[in-house]
Amino acid sequence: IATGSKSNKFGWEGENLNGVTGLYSKQDLENLENLSPNCKRAVIVGGGLAGLTAGIHLSKIGIAVTIIEKNEFPKHKVCGEYISNEVLPYLNWLDIDISTLEPTNITQLEFSTIDKSINIDLPLGGFGISRYTLDEFLYQKAMSNGCVIIKDKVENIIFENDEFTVETTDNI
Repeated sequence: IATGSKSNKFGWEGENLNGVTGLYSKQDLENLENLSPNCKRAVIVGGGLAGLTAGIHLSKIGIAVTIIEKNEFPKHKVCGEYISNEVLPYLNWLDIDISTLEPTNITQLEFSTIDKSINIDLPLGGFGISRYTLDEFLYQKAMSNGCVIIKDKVENIIFENDEFTVETTDNI
């Protein structure tokens, strides 16, 4: 599984096989879950929000998960730091209680310029939370779910004899 805010393709052998997927939405994860009823292990390349959430999801349904991330946790990253409340039922299903982080409740959006502003009520509302805080929280949750997290860079993924081999910089 290659995760991120957009679908990732790296030119690795086997990346277009059934059950091998890029992942950046909950629907992608549900599709993967449906494709892999006999899956016992998953390797996730990328430990950002999508990768950590995928790891938590898959570990919750009994799949052993290894996440390979090239950066340290937690990390500061430019991000909107807004999450819609529509995701709360899914987070609850994952046993993630965001309220313990005391996020800021957001019910309005304001656009402003030097001399004008427009205020809009957000029908679903949402919450604001630091990306750094959320990364650390999801990292700790993934670890407590039994996910193995490796800090390394994936150099290649090889598919041979119906088996994937993940090559990393440090040969882990």
